Amino acid sequence: MNGPSTKSAAALAVTACLAAGCGSDDENGESTVPGRPAAGLPEGSYSVSISEAQLAGISAAERPPAGSWEMNVDGRSVRLTAPNGSAINETTADVSADQLTLTANRTEESFACGDDPQRGIYRWASSEGSLRFTAVNDPCKDRTAVLTAGTWTE
Repeated sequence: MNGPSTKSAAALAVTACLAAGCGSDDENGESTVPGRPAAGLPEGSYSVSISEAQLAGISAAERPPAGSWEMNVDGRSVRLTAPNGSAINETTADVSADQLTLTANRTEESFACGDDPQRGIYRWASSEGSLRFTAVNDPCKDRTAVLTAGTWTE
């Protein structure tokens, strides 16, 4: 039955959905529209201090240096700078409301994964000038140790 009452009910449902904000971005910037990208990582410069104890499970040949690390988030790229000045440039293959996939950019000096630029998948959260990462799947122990060492603060 496709009479006037069916069309009126459909129009009323669409109006109610629009009034309620269905399919729109919420106030946190997260998209609820299928196929539409969610908010990316908050851009800025962050730092975290990593101790020798946090790196203890990584072989000496693959262990990144302890100390104060810097992270610059710019658009869809993440650049990490080690305490000794060497840098790794990670590029995001995918960013969602809470997940980040990183792949090492081989044009820069890199510590992550040696010569094998494997992907790392992380959950991320931000709160008032800070970022926190939790590994979902990353074969690179050195990259995981650096990103999950603690809260990165601006």
